[in-house]
Amino acid sequence: SESLRFLQVNQGALNNLGYSSKEIQQLTVTEIKPEISEDDFRKLTKPLFDGSRSRIIFETIHRRRDGSVYPVEIRLQLSHSEVPPVFLANVQDITERKKAESHLQFLANYDSLTGLPNRSLFLDRLSMAIEHSKRTNTLTALIYLDMDEFKTINDTLGHLAGDELLRQVAKRLQGCARKSDTVARLGGDEFTVIVSNLNNTAGVEMVVKKIIESINAPFHISGQDLMVSTSLGVTFFPFSDKDDVYTLVKQADSAMYQAKRRGKNTFEFYTAQLWQSEIRRVKVEHAVKNALALGQLEVFYQPRVNLLNSKIVGAEALLRFNHPDLGMVSPSEFIPIVEKLNLINDIGEWVLLQACKQLRLWLANNIDFRMSVNVSARQLDSDRFVTQLQKVLDDTGICPNNLEIEITEGVLVSQSEQASNALLAIKSMGVKISLDDFGSGYSSLNYLKRFAINVLKIDRSFVMDIGKNLDSEVIVQAVIGLAKNLNLEVTAEGIETNFQLQFLKDSGCHEGQGYYFSKPITSNQLEKMLQDQVKKAS
Repeated sequence: SESLRFLQVNQGALNNLGYSSKEIQQLTVTEIKPEISEDDFRKLTKPLFDGSRSRIIFETIHRRRDGSVYPVEIRLQLSHSEVPPVFLANVQDITERKKAESHLQFLANYDSLTGLPNRSLFLDRLSMAIEHSKRTNTLTALIYLDMDEFKTINDTLGHLAGDELLRQVAKRLQGCARKSDTVARLGGDEFTVIVSNLNNTAGVEMVVKKIIESINAPFHISGQDLMVSTSLGVTFFPFSDKDDVYTLVKQADSAMYQAKRRGKNTFEFYTAQLWQSEIRRVKVEHAVKNALALGQLEVFYQPRVNLLNSKIVGAEALLRFNHPDLGMVSPSEFIPIVEKLNLINDIGEWVLLQACKQLRLWLANNIDFRMSVNVSARQLDSDRFVTQLQKVLDDTGICPNNLEIEITEGVLVSQSEQASNALLAIKSMGVKISLDDFGSGYSSLNYLKRFAINVLKIDRSFVMDIGKNLDSEVIVQAVIGLAKNLNLEVTAEGIETNFQLQFLKDSGCHEGQGYYFSKPITSNQLEKMLQDQVKKAS
């Protein structure tokens, strides 16, 4: 214990260290422990001499004869039976344990698929970047992105191809960032980039555009070149006095979804206005969950008019959400939330039932009338819609020919087997099918023939451009001509001026709807219009 030289070492330790017994006895314990000096060792072992400890356990590294090192755990005791006392050391090579601990540490902080920092390490790095910005009065940018239509890639090419795409995306993102930046994968196809130590915001837009350009380049996956795009949201610290890591993530996420709403493959900077929109979205999402149970939903009706004699011949049922605090919420605002929350089937069935009940009342008054009800792709993909439709027809007793189901072109091009079978079943019941917003999507003559569409509804964007855009006028006339040649009915949406009305009549369109005739109104208001129409006729 005084000289700290080795007296006896077993063969296993000699083999590991690479020394002979004679060589090891010429060394002190600190000469094979490069991390511990003689003073450190004596301080470490002092409790063994003063009797406060009978054994000490510590970890260090041993240096072999060839200079290489390896981790060890040492259990050290002091034997007073010898004079002077000697140390008894049980030394364990913990190389494998350290490898396992290192692997566990990696799994705790890094994504196993891409090798990027995971959500946990990302939040830690973002917190550090915020503190650095506070100390240095600089900016930190957070970029949040995901792949557009990534689910489609997984569904069509398989998850192995999807995983390979994510690995390649990770490498490209690292290529777009500085070494001091953090590129992380939060999960799924969601990635983030932390860009810190900024003096202004100008450079971040260049990084974002570089990312979009990089992702837009073809990916070679499963023997084919794959084209993908990404949507990004960007926010900065400091944005407000209340910013923390979770607020920044929410801000960047909101900006990303705004970029998706703008058409994808683009980016959006977070703004105070966007934050207010996000607050309202959360309020609407919370409110709509109970809207049906609380009686806050109502069906309005927009009259469909015979353009030749201005008589009301039908109506389109339109869902409205009137909240006591939020007021009348726009369908474009709450319908996507209804679909996101998987409430569309329950609410859609309620709308169908209310519309058909109202139709029954008007038909009972000897009014020749047709009701159209919008049905989403998600409803048609549900195996319960056809059954529910037949039940509503049976319960209300209305003639199927007086009911019209409106679908969008997206339903046709989705090629969903469930939706296709549903459309054929609807047709077999005698219910009419109309194609909404025709001309704005990707319909083909094959779809019109396959599903025996009854009515084409000209998209309002073309109708509103009548008198302003020659191309729109040509498209409107082409749709009307197509409908006539296929023996289909045609309805124009969004009629707002007399000029539009006259153009449509001259072009052979004999039915339409829009604010020129009436905005969507309550059943009582439409009832009065129908009664006035009957009085005028008599």
